[in-house]
Amino acid sequence: MPEKLPEPQAQKGAKSTSKWSLKMFLIYCLNLYICFLLAGIFILFGIRDKLALFPLKNQEWKAYLPEMEKKLDVKTRECSIKGPNKATISALLVTKSGSDYVYLVSHGNAGNLGNRIPLASYIISTGQSVFIYDYEGYGESSGEARLDKMIPDGLAAYDYLTGTLGYKPEQIILYGESIGCGVTTGIMKGRMARAVVLQSSFTSLIEAGKDKLWQLKMFPDAIFPQPHLDNMSAVKSAHPPLLFIHGDQDAILPVSYSRRMFEAALPPKEYYEIKGAGHNNIGETDLAGFRQALIGFMDGLVKKSPASQ
Repeated sequence: MPEKLPEPQAQKGAKSTSKWSLKMFLIYCLNLYICFLLAGIFILFGIRDKLALFPLKNQEWKAYLPEMEKKLDVKTRECSIKGPNKATISALLVTKSGSDYVYLVSHGNAGNLGNRIPLASYIISTGQSVFIYDYEGYGESSGEARLDKMIPDGLAAYDYLTGTLGYKPEQIILYGESIGCGVTTGIMKGRMARAVVLQSSFTSLIEAGKDKLWQLKMFPDAIFPQPHLDNMSAVKSAHPPLLFIHGDQDAILPVSYSRRMFEAALPPKEYYEIKGAGHNNIGETDLAGFRQALIGFMDGLVKKSPASQ
């Protein structure tokens, strides 16, 4: 009669194999976690600027300036600003005759100021002038596009507007678009203005980054490099009259960001939500509503308030 295998030894082998499999699984999970951790560190300290900023150098938009002047009855002037870090910042002043205010536009992360000619046209249609500038590395501006250079560039544009061009702080409306909202609130903290408009905004660069890249959720806020572009904190402190504008179909920066900031912001404040608008078609979807939001804001708040810091 054949002998049976020793059952205790067979069970012992099976138990050893089970332990080895569990050990391998734990090692695999640990290695995976380390890989994700290193990927997050690489994003934060290696390629954050590349992931957030998409500058363009094209200048084709300049060919349309004569047509813009004729159709909108405005004058255009290209400007060159001595910025920080020995950089030269390019800008465009579009002057509307009879305007009381000038909008200082800090634009979004992609393209250059030429892509904001339509936005400038929408604002001009309210009867006001516009001053748009390019951050370093954008358009004809020299230097390298970096997040930590954007607010200093914005401050240089403001100082050029008041110093060289002669505008008074009470004439200036700070206008931020998308990531430019973080620049605008940065300017707002250091300079005086008559009012502030935040279009398609976000609470902070940290929260927006974590919402986009889940690897970043592994890190505490304190480890994130500056600037944090913390719009939420800015609007919860004293500020000039403030208007939020956001499209309710924004798939890039959800409208919930602006809704939450409006609820948390100190007064004076107003909010306008554009039905059916996404992130890049503000003004196209409901131009009449967009214009009326700006005009109503200026009439109802700005004319009653002095410049604020």
